[in-house]
Amino acid sequence: MEAYSRKYLEYIKGSVPENTFVNRQTEVNAIAKHLGGFEVSKLNAVLIQRFCTDIVQKDGAKASTVNQYCSVLRLILDMAVQEKVISGNPMQGFKRLKVDETSKRVLTNEEIKRILGESVLPMGRERMAILIGMFTGLRLMDVMALKWSNIDFQNATLTTIAQKTGRVVALPLSSYLVGELKKYKESVGDAKEHLFYDGEVNHKIAGECSNHFIRVFKKMGLSGVSFHLLRHTNATLITEVVQDVSVASKMLGHTNLNTTMTYVHRDLDDKKETVEKFTKHVLSLKEYELRTIYKTA
Repeated sequence: MEAYSRKYLEYIKGSVPENTFVNRQTEVNAIAKHLGGFEVSKLNAVLIQRFCTDIVQKDGAKASTVNQYCSVLRLILDMAVQEKVISGNPMQGFKRLKVDETSKRVLTNEEIKRILGESVLPMGRERMAILIGMFTGLRLMDVMALKWSNIDFQNATLTTIAQKTGRVVALPLSSYLVGELKKYKESVGDAKEHLFYDGEVNHKIAGECSNHFIRVFKKMGLSGVSFHLLRHTNATLITEVVQDVSVASKMLGHTNLNTTMTYVHRDLDDKKETVEKFTKHVLSLKEYELRTIYKTA
């Protein structure tokens, strides 16, 4: 099974984005660790169920992680079926583990107030990256890879290629965020091409940045907060403010509503109007004077 799992990696190499391939390597390593000693033809539902149990009990993995490993295992076994190594996929009819949605949360109003307060986190790389994550819903890898050429100040838009999907993402920027970006650009100067990180943002760098922001949030007095939580919060609050999950889905670049609904944890057709409404709502939590905000833009 280990050799066949490695064969799967060779099969997909070059056909998927780099960060996706790195994720597949991690998942294949877990599969090889627990099932590597078995021949592909010997795998059955009992062994697969034991595999799931071992990942949870021995590796301490969450249900969502186990489901991802099983998805990759299914693809590996599908390849074995196509190559006639086995006659059928033993994962046919296998039920995914139930994921505890209560573990997903969004930022509270008090946490948002703290993040927006410059006295807590003054203007700089960390604050600007967090504001972009909060007000656009971009993933951390996409934020870290941003160049000034991605931002059109005149038309208040941000256009980039999502590193996870390879798709073009075009987002309107609120007047507030444009103003903050202008202030940030003035502080760092025009010499740098990138907003935050000069170099290629790969999976390893993204992991380091993710851990860095967890530490930043902790220093702000916010425990259990990650950069990705900004994306969850963006999706949830946009849906609450505009009362239309389809617009939230378009804003986040999702291909279907089911993906968006995993981010929305409570019960958007102009994107620009949406982003302004959302921004005003968030800033009102900090009791900002909106007329001051628009002056800075």
